Amino acid sequence: MKNIYKTYLEEIKKSLETIENKSMKSIEAAVALIAKAIMNGKNIWTFGTGHSHLIAQEAMYRAGGLALINCIFCEGVSLSATPVTISTILERFEPLATEILKSSNYKKGDVLMIHSVSGINGLPVEMARLGKKKGMNVVVITNINHSEQTKSRHSSGKKLKDFADVVIDDGGIKGDAVIKIKNIKEKVGATSTVTGASIMNMIVVGVTKTLSDLDYDVPIYYSSNVDGGDNHNDTIERKHDQNIFYNK
Repeated sequence: MKNIYKTYLEEIKKSLETIENKSMKSIEAAVALIAKAIMNGKNIWTFGTGHSHLIAQEAMYRAGGLALINCIFCEGVSLSATPVTISTILERFEPLATEILKSSNYKKGDVLMIHSVSGINGLPVEMARLGKKKGMNVVVITNINHSEQTKSRHSSGKKLKDFADVVIDDGGIKGDAVIKIKNIKEKVGATSTVTGASIMNMIVVGVTKTLSDLDYDVPIYYSSNVDGGDNHNDTIERKHDQNIFYNK
């Protein structure tokens, strides 16, 4: 049984190696876009549906995280509503993107980061399309292997990567899961949460270093579970009130 655990870890390592070998230029391009936007007083947004919403949340209000990243929430789009299957329905309903963006404080020159493993569903694709139309810079994290082998569900016939300024491949395979078990038809053990969170944190690290090298006072959250953490974080939120929207 131990071998199955090792096999899964080996598959995760393969995906991370693919990111290292094939996605670093895209990650660096995303870092440059985000750092420039922050220096110009613009806002940074993340979005995802279903489990991809976990990756959008990973970058927000995080110990060791960049305080200027705002996750876009919509009831039912994540896995927080009952029945949970509503998230599947909503991620295919592209008109919802108009209403979601209408309720956000976006502006021209902002950066919108969208995570979607398949990159084919109507809502995330429409979010990217509208983001581009409204003058935002769109960064996409997706599974290129899966996306290229699957038909788009967006009315345009295009996929998430087709509306992006920067496309970052998460190094996964079609279907996301990687482990085959005897007598089980479907594979188990998804990789995209590990790789997506890794990419998001690589971006945070890269943006922080870029801004620090430019002598920008980078607002990084401390853990609220260490001494002085709450006071530090409160100070950051007051100072950057114009670019932080998740505490309002």
